[in-house]
Amino acid sequence: SSDAESRRWLEENEIAIFAWSSQARGFFVRGDRAFTADEELVRCWYCDDNFARLERVREVSAQKSITPVELALAYVLNQPFPTFPLIGPQTIEETRSSLSALHIQLSPDELKYLNGD
Repeated sequence: SSDAESRRWLEENEIAIFAWSSQARGFFVRGDRAFTADEELVRCWYCDDNFARLERVREVSAQKSITPVELALAYVLNQPFPTFPLIGPQTIEETRSSLSALHIQLSPDELKYLNGD
């Protein structure tokens, strides 16, 4: 579901997805080219496309007065096809921030912008 054609197919066929790592292993919290202490984060998420995506997420989250991680989860929840984001909060505060994403609405234009379309 990382390209427009795949997302369109999921929507047309009403196929549900289980979004593994919907909060990107903390990339939207700790993502910084200078931070390399978490080797798995670096291996899985550090690339130019994701850093460009992170900048768009930071921009939109600032406009909405929410955190980037809340926006990342809201993005998954606002897809035009059924989604089941798999989250892994480690604290009650992480659980609370995840639950707040349920109340964030994104327009089709915002989804396109966040995708980089």
